[in-house]
Amino acid sequence: MDDLDYTYSYFFMWGKDACPYCIQARQLFFEKCLPHVAYAVDERPELLAIVQERFQWNTVPLIVEYTPTAEQKFIGGYEDLVKYIEEGEEARRSTP
Repeated sequence: MDDLDYTYSYFFMWGKDACPYCIQARQLFFEKCLPHVAYAVDERPELLAIVQERFQWNTVPLIVEYTPTAEQKFIGGYEDLVKYIEEGEEARRSTP
C-alpha cells in the first residue's frame, strides 16, 4: 500500500445525515484531523444512484480519497476507511 500523505490528499464522503456509519466516519475524519468533504445525499437520491453506479457500491457511506494529482482512490465504507487509515499509520510507523 502506498504511504498516505494526508497533507495533500483529501477524502470525499457521500452519506446520509442519520446513518450511524456515516456519523462514525465523520467523527473519525475529525479525530484524525483528516481533510474531507462530507456530502449528504438525503435529498438527492438521483445523485446517490449515480455515485453508487460509478463506484459499484450500494451502501453509504461511500468514501473516496482524492490525491494531489486529482486521482481517485475508492476506499469503500466506514470499516474500509478504518482499515485504510490504520494501514497507512502502520506504514508510516515502520518507515525509518
